[in-house]
Formats: sequence, structure tokens, C-alpha cells
Amino acid sequence: MGPAFEIQSKKEFTMATARTIPRVQTAQTINFLYNGTTLTVSPQGVILDLGQSVNFANSSSSTAPVTIQFILNPPGPALFGSPPLSFTVDPGDTQTQTPSDDNGSANYKVSVNGSPVGSLYAIQNGASAAGGGPIYIQASASGNNVTTLPDPVAVPEGGTLEVIALDGDSYPITAPSGEFTPPLTESGEEVTATGSTGTYSYSISPAGPGAGPGGGKIVIVTT
Repeated sequence: MGPAFEIQSKKEFTMATARTIPRVQTAQTINFLYNGTTLTVSPQGVILDLGQSVNFANSSSSTAPVTIQFILNPPGPALFGSPPLSFTVDPGDTQTQTPSDDNGSANYKVSVNGSPVGSLYAIQNGASAAGGGPIYIQASASGNNVTTLPDPVAVPEGGTLEVIALDGDSYPITAPSGEFTPPLTESGEEVTATGSTGTYSYSISPAGPGAGPGGGKIVIVTT
């Protein structure tokens, strides 16, 4: 009886402590299809888990190579090189790129034969972890005007965004309600794009009398 009881206990212990280790997805794929006039990109926004790479796949049905050009996102890290990475993917080919930092964001644009096509697209890395780097908009006041750069910017659904004032002040912002959580009402606060995909205009003013408003556009893109 003693040995039988010991064997049963070991079996129960093994079953109780066994666990399934999930497979780590090493890359996400963005698909490109250019038909001679129109570019289709799916998905338009990507939120990477820590450690993931990105596959840029140009369909074999595309009629031309597509060129990817990244845009810097200061003061965030240069995820894909500085100066920003640019590369071309032939029809039927895939190129894999790995972010150089675990925490940051980047917009990119696409061209065919030197001409811009499509819209603005976004990649965010580490947004699922605490402190995931947002897409930044830099606001600066000069005289009675406010300049915001870059403009426009793209942010993935569920991604984060922050307007920063280069002079360290707090600028009031007017933006559509319901598209960002918490609402986008002032600079220096990180918000999450929780609304519908689309293009949204915002206005921004510096503190002080006689200051005129600036502003720009934020594009929430599908993931």
C-alpha cells in the first residue's frame, strides 16, 4: 500500500503543476498591394509585443516595388534608424525589420517609383507594457503662432499619443471628445486612441495674451 500511495501522489503532483507555455509570436506581418493606381496596406497600424519584429510583405500581385520610409518621432527613440530607415520591397518579397528599442513609436509612408502613395501608417512598440512609448507631437510657440510637428500624425487603434510643449509650458488643446482616453485637453498628458478610425482635427494655444492657436490632424489607423 505504501509504494502505491507514493506513485499516485507523484502523478497527482505532476498533473497539478503542469502548465502550457504559450508560443511567442516573433513577428507581425504588414501586407502591401499596389495595383498600378491604389495602394492597400493591411493592417495600417501595428502594436508590437516586446521583442517582436515586423514583416513587410509586398504581394506577388503588386505591379511595382514599394518603398517604405520611416519618420523620426522625437523625443522618442529612433526605432528604425537615424537617419530614418528607407527600403524597397519587390513584388512577392518580404523584408523583416526589428525595432532597435523596446519602447517607442514610428510613423512611415510609402512611395512607388518616387511618388507617394497611400496614407500615413503607424507602428508602436511596447505599448502593451507599462510605459510603452507614445507617438509624439511637438508644439512650439513663436510670436502669436503655435507650430505642431509632425503634422499629420498616425496612431494605431489602442495606441498612445502625447503632445509635448517644447517650452515646458502646458498648452490647452481642443480635440473631438470620445476619441481619446483620457480626453485630449492639454499638452503633457499621454492619451490612448480608443475611438473610431479616421482623421481628427485639433487646435492648440499657448498660455498668454494675444497668442493665436495652432493645430493639426491625428489619424487613428486600423490594427
